[in-house]
Amino acid sequence: MNITKQWIRQTLLICFAIAITPTSLAVGEGTDEASAGPGPTEMVEIMNAHVTAGQLYRKKKYGEAVEHLEIAAKGGMKRSQAQLGAILLGMTGSSDVPRDTTRGVGWLGVAAHGNTEPAYRKTYEQVYNAITPAQQPMIDKLVDGYVAKYGPDATSVSCEQTRRAGTRMSRLICTFDDLHKYRDQLDPETFGALSADGQITDYAENYRSSGFGGTGGSGGGNSGGPGGGGGPGGGF
Repeated sequence: MNITKQWIRQTLLICFAIAITPTSLAVGEGTDEASAGPGPTEMVEIMNAHVTAGQLYRKKKYGEAVEHLEIAAKGGMKRSQAQLGAILLGMTGSSDVPRDTTRGVGWLGVAAHGNTEPAYRKTYEQVYNAITPAQQPMIDKLVDGYVAKYGPDATSVSCEQTRRAGTRMSRLICTFDDLHKYRDQLDPETFGALSADGQITDYAENYRSSGFGGTGGSGGGNSGGPGGGGGPGGGF
């Protein structure tokens, strides 16, 4: 997402000066203890939310997207984390969702952490560099909390840039570390769609209308490239 210097100076910096305080950081959602990795039912729920959120975000239905973004972001999906952060920081220009600078920075920060889309890291760096040096340690603490709870170690999700065979285009693919443990509990279509190979080759393209299936049920789909970037806002 490309944000202008004018936007940073006139909007973001003012919001930080008002919203980012030691008190606000102390009660942030990123300060709780990390949870265990997801089981098969949770994996399907997270990916369903991720796909639905991506569709709504691309249609600029940000108010409707937030509920689904929350589920997917907490499940470790970096695109959803970045999109949720962008909405909460007011980068989308939407008036449907109240601005929440603290949470927005937390989500954008964890989206930019580790293996991620260059656009997410670049946007977070723009945000970080816009605040005063005195505020930066507080932001570091805030983002560390989000990473501890919603980063790859906490969510058992790994992300990497992957290129589809025969093309020069790459995208960020996020997969569940423990997916292989549940092969027998998931129908083949759903398992394939959740896997890295399935995402790279758009394995579930034929199932886009119904979303991902449940455990042991009919197969599901992915119309938005579950682990990838995209959508309005310069790569989000």
